[in-house]
Amino acid sequence: VAHRGSFVMRGGTINLTGKSVDTDLPIFGMTHPTMSCLMSGGNLNITTNNNAAIALAIGVDENNATITGGTINITTNGNNSTFTSSIALYNLNIKGSGGYKTSLAQFNGPKNYWGNYTKGAADVEVYPLRVLNNLIIDNSGYLDANSNNVTIGGNFTIDENCQYTSGTNTTTFDGNGRTLDFVADGTINDGGLYNLTVEQGTSLILHNDVAVRGDFSMRSGSSLVDNGKTLSVAGNVENSGT
Repeated sequence: VAHRGSFVMRGGTINLTGKSVDTDLPIFGMTHPTMSCLMSGGNLNITTNNNAAIALAIGVDENNATITGGTINITTNGNNSTFTSSIALYNLNIKGSGGYKTSLAQFNGPKNYWGNYTKGAADVEVYPLRVLNNLIIDNSGYLDANSNNVTIGGNFTIDENCQYTSGTNTTTFDGNGRTLDFVADGTINDGGLYNLTVEQGTSLILHNDVAVRGDFSMRSGSSLVDNGKTLSVAGNVENSGT
């Protein structure tokens, strides 16, 4: 099959809510590489519940995707939820209630005894999370990276009463010459980030004390503005910046 459908969003709002019956399909799914995705604006709101806990599964080939704007809001209610995306997202907001987690995880398309897909949805592996602009955890949200790398091109905000678990990943700020803010008013679990990298040409401003359990790297032309806060590193420090 050469092509399986397209998603185009340039503005407006789409609200997607989990079904009232159990489902093993994602609320928003584009699981085949041959699909295409264009998003330049608007808000895509995805709300999970007890019966539908797979928020988003995107397996589109990067060559078939053009992402230049827009915001995806994932609200996890009633149970833990999962998501994965092969393509970078522009803005991503993680929201929740009751301490339920929104975790990066593989999606397994429903199959029969012989291993054939039965509902048209293919497997999507768990990919590193790439956010081209802002990543915000708010409204009691809880993002669990499950040790998958997270790269942010804009600001990273963890609001009060919110949580971020890095596992053993690398959290990277890659602003492509911009100045980015790291606001951690909430909780970074397990005693802090694992590895932290500030990419080439990026200036990172701290708004809170930050602990790094692993290594801290500053690439050429990058800078760190501590803003009077403390960055503590348990592992190695590679400083090619300022």
